[in-house]
Amino acid sequence: MRVLLTGVRTSLARHLARYLLSNGHDVAMVARKPFEVEKPQIGTSDIQLMLNEADDYSSGEDEDMEESRYYEEEEYFQESGDSAYVEHSDEMSVKQDNHDNAKLKVYEWDLARGYIDEKALKDVDAIVHLTCCKLFGGSSLKGDAKILSTELLLRTLLKHQENMHLKVFVFASSMSYYGDREETVENVHEEQEKCGAGEVSKSCSEWEDCARKFEVELSVRTVILRVGAVLCESNGVLMRLCDVMSWHLGCCLGNGRHWVPWIHIEDVIRMCLFVIEKESCTGVFNCVIPHQYQIRYSEFLQLLANKLQCYYWLPNIPKLLVETVLEVDVASFMLYQARVAASKITTSGFSFKHTNLSRALDLLLEDFLYQLRKQRSQRNCRCISC
Repeated sequence: MRVLLTGVRTSLARHLARYLLSNGHDVAMVARKPFEVEKPQIGTSDIQLMLNEADDYSSGEDEDMEESRYYEEEEYFQESGDSAYVEHSDEMSVKQDNHDNAKLKVYEWDLARGYIDEKALKDVDAIVHLTCCKLFGGSSLKGDAKILSTELLLRTLLKHQENMHLKVFVFASSMSYYGDREETVENVHEEQEKCGAGEVSKSCSEWEDCARKFEVELSVRTVILRVGAVLCESNGVLMRLCDVMSWHLGCCLGNGRHWVPWIHIEDVIRMCLFVIEKESCTGVFNCVIPHQYQIRYSEFLQLLANKLQCYYWLPNIPKLLVETVLEVDVASFMLYQARVAASKITTSGFSFKHTNLSRALDLLLEDFLYQLRKQRSQRNCRCISC
């Protein structure tokens, strides 16, 4: 199976690429600038090294509209050895432990010009649209890049509909769809409910309406994943939050009563492949752990402080101040999260691997805690961040 991924600079896309390749699937990616190959072949260890070191450059930025990121992106690939992993013109083979000839290829696209290399869509069986999807923070969006990128894919496929092999379109939306549900915070919300009243919620609804055109105009099975707070060991919001809290500067945003609909990144990529392969999966799915394992934001911060062995004492930051300082999409995600159900995906046969938040954090923060404990030992101090 050949899978096309967007959002090449996000850690989520790179983790998913590794998972797909390890399962013997060919992977194509689209980026604003293709990269040249220095070596024709790489092994599994190189793939894992590249993706383990992946940095979430999309945090706080629009990965498809800012031309200034061209050269930073290419420089990152060269520094981390990724130039041996992607290719512009000729296909390369990537030998896996159990699957030979799994291939990855990167093509060019440019939303500003409305351009995509049409070869990227040739013989594609599935598309996973991750553009603007960032870890632990919903979707980073400037303008209507999410809609523009979706419509660009749709227009290109309509032009070559007679030769199209596409079977499924997977679209990453955001848990911000549900918006401010503070007045019904004890309720558990499901996929069929209407979007919230906020600006970000309405934007999420517009994204999803655009994604549904694939089913209407192309008769392609469409799956929409409303992604929650993705926990990852890469450089995302979780790691930045750990940096702040390790210096005893952690504080709660808002009243802390809102929920954290979290999910481990491994379960996200497993769910992506699950909905691709499961033909009965269609429509909207909440990409979060079951609601009985979700906790409130204040409880999440207290657990994180305990893991970091740091003080959590600063007063809450008022909601109005948060909305003034942070971008509207980030503020919405951090302040207005509902408790949502994952019963639809579990009923379809998917099983979560990580449901215990404490154990998940232990795994994700292992390297971070090791460095902090080493620093504490050198300074002969009881607190990690002295």
